[in-house]
Amino acid sequence: MNTVARYRPAILASLAAITWAAWSQPASACAANVCDPGEFIPHEGGAVPVNAPALGWRPPIESGKRSARPGVRLIRLDEQKLIDVELIGDDGTALFAIRPAALVEGVRYRLESNAGSCTTAPVEFDVVKGAPLPRTLGKPVVAGSGLKDIRVWTSSGACYAPLPVTWLDIHLERAAEVSAWEDLLVYRAIVDDEPWAPSVEGAPESGTSAVFSECPGSVQHVDPGIQEHGLTAGEHGFKFEADLPGAMRLSSDKLTFDLFCAPTSSGSPPAGEPQHGNAGCSATTDQSKRSDTPYRIAFLLGAGLVAWRRRRR
Repeated sequence: MNTVARYRPAILASLAAITWAAWSQPASACAANVCDPGEFIPHEGGAVPVNAPALGWRPPIESGKRSARPGVRLIRLDEQKLIDVELIGDDGTALFAIRPAALVEGVRYRLESNAGSCTTAPVEFDVVKGAPLPRTLGKPVVAGSGLKDIRVWTSSGACYAPLPVTWLDIHLERAAEVSAWEDLLVYRAIVDDEPWAPSVEGAPESGTSAVFSECPGSVQHVDPGIQEHGLTAGEHGFKFEADLPGAMRLSSDKLTFDLFCAPTSSGSPPAGEPQHGNAGCSATTDQSKRSDTPYRIAFLLGAGLVAWRRRRR
């Protein structure tokens, strides 16, 4: 019997064990989604003024590409009637406007997509009495501040890793005229006249944001794969913006703030700025490393079978 034939059972067993070991490893929690389903504006259960200029739709993206011919249907539910709509936007549009032929107060409608296998979840909404179009959003206010560890995106394979920062939690005090249109507004944060959308764990609620700057803190060894370090220390300007689909972009008042990592010479920050102390929470780095245990088992199985064959010779 030649050498290959003699050790064939051991080789096959080892290959099978290695295949099992690779298959048994958990898929990366950071793997990119093949389908981003997008979203309709309003969300499920929303209220839309009868004089709304349009509804909104962020179309789905599948494997990094938007559907070549995205489409939607608007259904009047009490009559199960299809309502004509005009879809306003092009390939470069992040938020499409859906302009219905007519809406009727007191009626419930359903929005659904026919974009294909990767599709936006349908929503139902109620049409309510009309309201004057808003002219402003309101003003941003500081709702909290301090030092803490947040979790930001890392390229090291752990998805998110802790980063010690000084931070400000900012909320929007909405103008009264906004309330009727709240379910149609699509918010964004603007810092120093640029969109502020850091890669952090967890999405902020509508009309809220947090700004931060990296500082020495409770994390002794910051993950080298972290690409998001926040703003530079010093003075910055902040405001909220919101799109009303098919109509306008609204802005809030501007908030000026300072971010810094050390107290002033008096020992405390100026009024209205972050109050510092120990980090508010301790986070540990989730390395999410692939275990090598199954591969060790595969090796031992192969080695054991080789030894067994030798003893039988």
